[in-house]
Amino acid sequence: MEIPSKIGKYKILKKLGEGASGCVVKAEQEVIQRIVALKILFSSLLEEKPLIIKRFHREARLASALVHPNIVPIFEIDECNKMHYYTMQYIEGIPMIDYIKSNSIPIETRVDIFIELCDALALAHSRTIIHRDMKPHNVIITKEMHPVILDFGIAKSLIEEEQMTQVGHILGSAHYMAPEQAGPGNVGTYTDIFAVGVMLYEMMTGQRPFQGNNVKDLIMKRIQYAQKPDLLRPPSMKEINHEIPETLDSIVFRCLEANPKNRYQTAGDLLKALQQFRSEFCLTQTLDSEQNPSSLSVAVNKKASYFYPCLLSILLFILMISFSFWVYYGKQEFLSKAKGLQDIGSNKIQEVVKKITKK
Repeated sequence: MEIPSKIGKYKILKKLGEGASGCVVKAEQEVIQRIVALKILFSSLLEEKPLIIKRFHREARLASALVHPNIVPIFEIDECNKMHYYTMQYIEGIPMIDYIKSNSIPIETRVDIFIELCDALALAHSRTIIHRDMKPHNVIITKEMHPVILDFGIAKSLIEEEQMTQVGHILGSAHYMAPEQAGPGNVGTYTDIFAVGVMLYEMMTGQRPFQGNNVKDLIMKRIQYAQKPDLLRPPSMKEINHEIPETLDSIVFRCLEANPKNRYQTAGDLLKALQQFRSEFCLTQTLDSEQNPSSLSVAVNKKASYFYPCLLSILLFILMISFSFWVYYGKQEFLSKAKGLQDIGSNKIQEVVKKITKK
């Protein structure tokens, strides 16, 4: 699809990405000089699939109803020269799929990202909205290390009576798809939980729990997983990364249960589990550091680094005063004053030692 240099009141700056039904571009709203992102629907699909426009409008409507710092805000939806688009806030950051490749991120930071992600998804679930396509490609990590959900392209309202998914048509991304999406079964908030579990597994280990040669193979394996979960269960995260606590491993594998009834039922439930793990993990780290001899050595060295400069300063002070007395009063008078100086110096040193040992 060829993108014009201008769409309505927006000057197109560059293409950011492209999917099956449209593309996203960076643009400037010239009147107020605001940088935004435009999601544009491919015009070639409009005649082939009449439901596309309806679904596109629904996506914008559902996303705009969710006001949350971890969900990209939608500004408006419009049409220009038969080109349908909606505008949203432009988010600076990197896609989570690229962020996952970094091995230098602490476990607690990764968990914090998913706590925020689940908090955003919990809002959607509380409004009876399921995403149905949660994946790292749809999440941006900002410079401040906050995740932002960008795409609600195939989101569904559980209270909408209108059926917009064609019979036999699979919606979702194969790597993150729950068994009930791949085969017979009803989707629900627990469907998003499965996808988030796959994302969390991938974030912690650098690899996906379910492998396949192609999309068809992945879908077939997901259907088989629903039938024989024990035989096709992925390896534990701890087998791949020994630093991962067993508690976190258990949380993720509850998300990945083949039977939807055995998973966390909503993002709010998963959020509570991750928050509890985060608190316990933080406490464990604190206790370990207090019991670690190397930490104690660092503390002692730190106190010593304060002590010796202070002691040297006091000794120099006493030496200068002593010399001044010697010059001014002479030898006999100096000896009579020396005991007083000794007491002052001793008291000063004791004060410094007390202050340092308290730190």
